[in-house]
Amino acid sequence: PLSRGSRNGGSSGNGDGNDKDANKTTIDTETLMIESLSRGFAHRADLTSALLKAIKGTHHSTGPHSQYNYPHSSQALIAAQQQQQQHHSPADIWLLACCATAPHNLPKVKTLFRTKANNGFFTPQLLRDALIGNGMALRSLFHPSLMELADGLLRSSNVEGSSTVELGVTLYQLLFHEFWEPMQRQEVVGSLVTHVGSGVGVKVKEVDAAMRVFSNIIDNGGIGSGKKEDGAAALRPFAPFLISLLEHLHHMTTAQVRRLFLLLFAVCGEWNDEKDDDDMAAAASAASSSFGRTGGGACDDVYIVIKKHLSLSSFAKKKIGIIGTVAYAVSRSSKLLEQQSSTDNEKNMVDTEETRLGTASTALPSPEVHDVMEMIDAAYSQCQPSGTTSSGLLISNLSSRHTISSSMGSAFS
Repeated sequence: PLSRGSRNGGSSGNGDGNDKDANKTTIDTETLMIESLSRGFAHRADLTSALLKAIKGTHHSTGPHSQYNYPHSSQALIAAQQQQQQHHSPADIWLLACCATAPHNLPKVKTLFRTKANNGFFTPQLLRDALIGNGMALRSLFHPSLMELADGLLRSSNVEGSSTVELGVTLYQLLFHEFWEPMQRQEVVGSLVTHVGSGVGVKVKEVDAAMRVFSNIIDNGGIGSGKKEDGAAALRPFAPFLISLLEHLHHMTTAQVRRLFLLLFAVCGEWNDEKDDDDMAAAASAASSSFGRTGGGACDDVYIVIKKHLSLSSFAKKKIGIIGTVAYAVSRSSKLLEQQSSTDNEKNMVDTEETRLGTASTALPSPEVHDVMEMIDAAYSQCQPSGTTSSGLLISNLSSRHTISSSMGSAFS
């Protein structure tokens, strides 16, 4: 198997220079091996045919560390070896990715990948075993090989089984975390945004799967990255790509609209104006103050969209503004609960009824709570008179947090 190199090509141990040099040499050697295999499959049709035939004939999947207890008799040993050969290993994924670098081999590999995924022989765990820790050595396979395979799996979500979708979601998520250079991550995010833009209103499952990748990145943080990483912070540089999805709101399902707003608030909500000059920051703050919030930056476009939809007379469009308002309230409330929990742990507070009441009363005047209350009030004023369908929808959504939790996952509940 490929070595589990760290992101920077260094050792995960004590940082000794000799260890770093040795690890870098190992990664360089593995990279050359991968590139040589890719060139071989591109020019040797017989090798490609042999590989595809061998993988087609393998009918099980297992991890790279499975142990086999071989008996002593020669016949039993041969039978055990044949049984071992009937299991997929991470090497199968690497070899197929090498083979797919050649344009004339790519369609065959994509078809085989979908078939194996649909039959349950290629599993998310197999992809994790193959990719986690190997991003540096496999970097020559990122584009077009692995990206094309992920694209093919997600685009087949409307005709294949759920196993294919899960494999595509997992592959995209692993590509984002293991291939961490900005241009590589931008390509992953751009591809996912393309899935949403091209499938919205037509391919519901594909759109759901693409947006679920973003949710998983935020939920799981630095999965497979070799170090702890905040998922929302990792996506923040690519917030403009996510904001562009607001153009497709009118064609999304209710669950997709809710997920998009929660994604945007998770990614953009902590974006401050450090990179803007003072005048731009003041202008952004003034533009948003009328909607009961402070700050600026990337989230301003989101607030403008919510406010615009709330002001429209059409119930279908006003509904989008209501969903966005509730998403904001839930997002900010979750952050407040996290901050409160962190503060309580630091102060080693005694868990009594009195301290809970005291903490709650202290939190009420906070700017965050004030922003949430003003935003809800502004939304409710747009849903008047009381008792209309719009006001009822707003109150119903505010009182039904489980609706949002079930559609988003742990990070958004």
